[in-house]
Amino acid sequence: RTPMRMRGTEGMAARGLLRSTFEGRALVNCPDATCSFHEYLFPPPSKKLPPLILHIKAPDRWGYEDGNRLTRLVGAACVLPLQYIEELIEFGAVYYSEHESKKAKRVLSDVPVKRGSYCRVHVNPKRYLNTYTVDWSSRIVRQIDDLIAIDKPYGVPSQPLVDNLVECSTFQVQQVLALPTIHVTSRIDVATSGLQILAKTSEAAESFNKQVRSRSIRKEYLVCCEKELPLGPVRHLCLARSHKKRKGRDFLLSRYREVFDPTVWAEAVLEILEKTRVENNQDQKVGDCWQYRVRIISGRTHQIRLQLAALSSPVIGDTRYWDLAGVLVDDLGVDEPVTLGPDPERICLQAAELEFEIDGRALVLKAGPPWWVAQEP
Repeated sequence: RTPMRMRGTEGMAARGLLRSTFEGRALVNCPDATCSFHEYLFPPPSKKLPPLILHIKAPDRWGYEDGNRLTRLVGAACVLPLQYIEELIEFGAVYYSEHESKKAKRVLSDVPVKRGSYCRVHVNPKRYLNTYTVDWSSRIVRQIDDLIAIDKPYGVPSQPLVDNLVECSTFQVQQVLALPTIHVTSRIDVATSGLQILAKTSEAAESFNKQVRSRSIRKEYLVCCEKELPLGPVRHLCLARSHKKRKGRDFLLSRYREVFDPTVWAEAVLEILEKTRVENNQDQKVGDCWQYRVRIISGRTHQIRLQLAALSSPVIGDTRYWDLAGVLVDDLGVDEPVTLGPDPERICLQAAELEFEIDGRALVLKAGPPWWVAQEP
């Protein structure tokens, strides 16, 4: 029986990628009927293509005792150049399992291939080219014992993605510090800049994450909106994680009420601490707006972005939630569709300050000036 991950589309459009002479099995998954594909990673292609995943099962007669390796298997199944296959492996876009029924794991070298084994290739990995415009050594704010605080720029993921190991802050810092391993603790959105905490050991990561789970860490953000908002707490309800079943709507907020079912709803609370009027001038990269200092109290996914959008004051640059300004789930019909905009590359949101304990003492870390007011280098 064919595993679910081996199902795909092997239509006319995919035949430009697959070789008809391959004796094993190769299938293609692609949301776009054209199944267009790249043939190199560097220099980065100017055209963005949709994801394309190639699933390969090695022929039963193949074996590592014959000198067969991963690059040869992929090259036998498709027309991708050998150099591109090698680049994809180094990029973390190739997965391998000795048997198709087992979970494939990311491989970073040209491993020997066993007969009947399974390989998955992410042919068009999503790119984050802002990674290469950053001096990562200058982004390290402080190293405290086994913790590393960095000032992450916008446009860069905070951790590796399934098809891209390299273009993220975690990998880049690991390379700069020449660490054998590195662990992600705090995560911030790709479009958000500011403080991120990494750990050199799993023990340090777990110790920090305990403080995150207990909500003993103070987190303050800087955020810009066009609309003026009052100071003080902002309260909404969001669906509890265990109740998020309706994809496409489960991120929407509800009006706050004192009495609610905790198995269905959870509190989303932040506090607006300060506000400053920002006037447009040659040093700043946004128009006239209001800049707020916000403290996260509850800690939910995209909390600041969603709560400010619910107040009809979305974060400047947040194309994903811009059209949801003022929208609450209470005001929608049961089957009324909700459309999200495209993911932004950068938004006016910065993780500006963190306070947490280390070895029994309080430590306060601050990010540099946000990108919308920082001077150009």
